[in-house]
Amino acid sequence: MTIRRLSRVIKIDRYNAWVEIDGEEKYAHVRKRVLRDTGIYPGDYAWVSEVIRGREYAVEKIVPRKNILKRPTVANVSKAIYVHTFKQPEGYLFYLDLFLMNVIHEHIKPYIVVNKVDLLSDEELQYAKEVMKTYENLGYPVIWTSVEKKEGIEELKALLDKGTIVFAGMSGVGKSSLINTMYGLNLSVGAVSEKIGRGRHTTTYTKLIRVGEKTYVVDTPGFSLLEVPDDIEVKEVSSGFPEIAEREHLCAYPGCLHVDEPGCAVREAVEKGEIALHRYESYLKILEAVKEKEEERKWRRRKKRR
Repeated sequence: MTIRRLSRVIKIDRYNAWVEIDGEEKYAHVRKRVLRDTGIYPGDYAWVSEVIRGREYAVEKIVPRKNILKRPTVANVSKAIYVHTFKQPEGYLFYLDLFLMNVIHEHIKPYIVVNKVDLLSDEELQYAKEVMKTYENLGYPVIWTSVEKKEGIEELKALLDKGTIVFAGMSGVGKSSLINTMYGLNLSVGAVSEKIGRGRHTTTYTKLIRVGEKTYVVDTPGFSLLEVPDDIEVKEVSSGFPEIAEREHLCAYPGCLHVDEPGCAVREAVEKGEIALHRYESYLKILEAVKEKEEERKWRRRKKRR
């Protein structure tokens, strides 16, 4: 009789996976039907069989996912940490806004970490706090950290006591350094390139790391590009921007997309300074990207019918 065990997928290696069985990582082959029907991602819960007792394993089936975060791709996430820096490297607020929309879409609790605060002058720190006030006013927790000075580390660790916790952000913002400092690990870290002002990739794959009985942290490769979710529709984009969603009922026309429609309460709020301009610009960029994806899906459906 084949023994099947419920296991956690730790890391993917092409058509194979590392899974956690009885607290140990085991290498397992992924059945073709799994790759075809559901795919497999770090963070998945999977039924794994012992092909050769104690020596060879196979992933037979994936348990339905609670959620799935794309780029970085992780399943069954409890909390998502976006690590942002204002210096070395200078982060893009658009990436932060897109990440927040992604995690809200998947019903994941987001946190914002502003790292490397020790590098900021008093004037730069004041500017950073003004920018982040926008996010705090929207209800997003913002934690200020410095690995060098050990600032904010315990505060952050206290917030992340249980669950599967993803750290994401641009290359060089210090994700691995934060995880190392919080949990006494030795993940590879890298410096920021002076030539391009961005970090070099030191984490090259997504992996779950157990740091407690019920806690995993996920160190992910830094990115220079984020994508909108494949399954989001144009009318859903505003749900990732609470300050826009809460004003939609005030617009003159139902279905207003807040681009150039007359009587738009959202654009009026932007002009009055009630909605941050950079947030509205992020919304427009994401909206355009979603429109393009919708058109691409329509084109593919038409092509199939021919």
